[in-house]
Amino acid sequence: MSAAGSALPLVVFGARSYTAGELLRLAAGHPRLRPAVVVSQSAPGACLDELQPHLAGFLPEVRSLDAAGAFAYLAERPDAAVALCVTSGEAAPLAARLDAEGLLEGRPLVDLTGDFRLDAAEYPRWYGWAHPAPALLERFDYCLPELHRERCRSSLVSNPGCFATAVQLACAPALRAGLVEPDLRVAAVTGSSGSGARERPTTHHPARAHDFYAYRPLVHQHTPEVRRGLGLAEEVALALVVHSAPLVRGISATAFFRLRAGTEPEDFARAYREFAAGEPFLRYEERPPRLGGVVGTNQARLAATARGREAVAFCCIDNLCRGASGQALQNLNRVLGLPETLGLLAPGPFPV
Repeated sequence: MSAAGSALPLVVFGARSYTAGELLRLAAGHPRLRPAVVVSQSAPGACLDELQPHLAGFLPEVRSLDAAGAFAYLAERPDAAVALCVTSGEAAPLAARLDAEGLLEGRPLVDLTGDFRLDAAEYPRWYGWAHPAPALLERFDYCLPELHRERCRSSLVSNPGCFATAVQLACAPALRAGLVEPDLRVAAVTGSSGSGARERPTTHHPARAHDFYAYRPLVHQHTPEVRRGLGLAEEVALALVVHSAPLVRGISATAFFRLRAGTEPEDFARAYREFAAGEPFLRYEERPPRLGGVVGTNQARLAATARGREAVAFCCIDNLCRGASGQALQNLNRVLGLPETLGLLAPGPFPV
């Protein structure tokens, strides 16, 4: 797709979500995309200041429409890009409606939900519902850019999940270099924003602020996504345990491996160092990374160490930026033929 011409309009479905707010924040400074429409079924016509208070005064030209209004706008603007920042289970019906109305083919669209990440047969087990638009699954490219960009050609992108992003980046270098036994064990910790903007016991501050606990051990819905994204053979074991921590943003993932016989510990660290080299959003560090350096950025920080045949690798990301909206903008840049880094190079705040 050509990068020529003026800034393209961006239509964001799910106007109240954290991922929508983060994407709009990033796109506000983008030179080739301009937020034009946010879609809210619960508050059509509301100003963006009400829907995303942290953006008050920054995007006064953004219109808030209901779905019908947004579809009418998209019919008039075939050049508009779309981001689906809704809840998992809501994106596929929207994509199906776009397709039925002739508004999907060739359109730059990124889905930030889990609706296009798996095979249709896997959804009842991992998400608890039958996929409502299975015919569309093969038209979406699942793309974690550093791992999959070379094989992705579709304008329709399934954006990786937050845990899935951190876990794949923590595991991919060791697997690609063939250094570890086929037994992967990962522990990952996230903040409360990963549970979304809707109020629930897991996000209520008094219940969450000073607590730490594991949830969905071994059955988290990102497990099959990680397997698929890494291309794991059936015989490769993967145990993923995720934890909720008393923080708002960020994911810290630790992957545990056993080195193959004959592999030297320094080979393990070298694989991660070389994997990160030349990638603008990957940074290798000589010590375990900290969340404070990545919150608010699209960066992923990696580290790796081994002793004897025991090895661990680390990945820290911001769940809302690199794990969702920042990566979505990176993917939109890629689809539009723009530099992946456009609009994404600002450092994050500190302290957080």
